[in-house]
Amino acid sequence: MYKIYIGCPVHNRDWILPYYLNHISDIDYPKKLITLSFIINDSHDNSLNLLLNFKNQHLNEYNKIIVETHNFNMPKDIRHNRLSNKIYKRIADVRNIFLSYVNDEDYVFSVDSDILVPKNIINCLLEDKKDIVSALVYNDEKKIYPNILINNNGNIVHYIGFPKNSLFEVDITGAVYLIKSEVCKKVKYDYHYLGEDVPFCFNAKKLGYKIWCDSRIICDHIMYPYMLKPFL
Repeated sequence: MYKIYIGCPVHNRDWILPYYLNHISDIDYPKKLITLSFIINDSHDNSLNLLLNFKNQHLNEYNKIIVETHNFNMPKDIRHNRLSNKIYKRIADVRNIFLSYVNDEDYVFSVDSDILVPKNIINCLLEDKKDIVSALVYNDEKKIYPNILINNNGNIVHYIGFPKNSLFEVDITGAVYLIKSEVCKKVKYDYHYLGEDVPFCFNAKKLGYKIWCDSRIICDHIMYPYMLKPFL
């Protein structure tokens, strides 16, 4: 079986971290083959303590649990103002720090801290046997805009009419995806006005890697605290 590196950067997520960590812990895959990694950045809430408590309680179950703090002294994350460029650059930098802790794992499973995953997600994505493959998650409450995009003659747009219950190729994905570690050693995140996943995916494609989405695997994107109500 494969060794898996799971985690994400974390910024002011104490309102969802207990639910996020419960779903990560429930993943149906041998924990001794899993390294968990969380990179705290510029948080001003209780995220760090929650992660350290989780680490203390579950350290013996996993291969390793990494909890590190890397602060950039960034202002409040208001992405529509003039600070958005600096904030997006910080997100890319933190994601590259996250990748820098990959050791001998075969795959990286990057899952954002506001996404709740199903138990079978690792096994399902592994069965797809792809270099880069994402699960499906929506970036809006009405579930119109998915985490998959296509490059339409230089115009990057959400892939609205994607095939349902299928495995299919895309140009860009993010939020919740499985990546072969060899890809992460060659490709890094960078600034883009649409988000750091865009240059990561573009650079991966330039190296010949294909990017896929498995729309049979659907995750819950909890963008606001009130969206946790079904999980209480």
